Amino acid sequence: MIKRVVRVSAVMTVGILFLGSMPAVADGGPRITLKENQSLTGRFVHEHPVQGFDEPLRSEGRFSVSGKDKIVWTIEKPMATTTTLTPEGLTQSVGSFALLKLNRQKMPFLSEVQKNLLWALAGNWEKLKSDFTITSASMPNHRWTVTFVPKDKAGTKKPFQKIVAQGARFVENVEILLHNGVTDHVSFSETIITTP
Repeated sequence: MIKRVVRVSAVMTVGILFLGSMPAVADGGPRITLKENQSLTGRFVHEHPVQGFDEPLRSEGRFSVSGKDKIVWTIEKPMATTTTLTPEGLTQSVGSFALLKLNRQKMPFLSEVQKNLLWALAGNWEKLKSDFTITSASMPNHRWTVTFVPKDKAGTKKPFQKIVAQGARFVENVEILLHNGVTDHVSFSETIITTP
């Protein structure tokens, strides 16, 4: 269960780093600013290779990144599950039944995830650079690629080795290299900014 939470947190970190409000990175990267009263919503497909199986484990659903401090990652297939990250911690539920509730004290990496969320939503690029080596490149037709590699810091370890994202106005495809050598693939679609 904890490994699954770490994997979901790694994928949610993509949402934090790339789907929130971020200025351009050098020549590439998303060019949006998410205001406090706005949310970024859309759909995702997440594929996670599993040893011994020909096809990856595939989940799909929808996401919402609040301009304040909340990420909701709702898996619709193969099994309906909602993971919510707030300043208080992480909850995972099926319908109204809570499967898992972790506060930041029980899972210290949640503080790191939350910190990155707040910096990303505030557009505080310099502070993100203190945790990641960031490279980017522009491509034709306003497309870009951004690579995030966590910096080695005593006492901290990100749940991934590297994230590579590609897109245009919003992120469209992401590869997450996990510590076990497996690469997860996440694709995003129907991404829009909503205002209540």
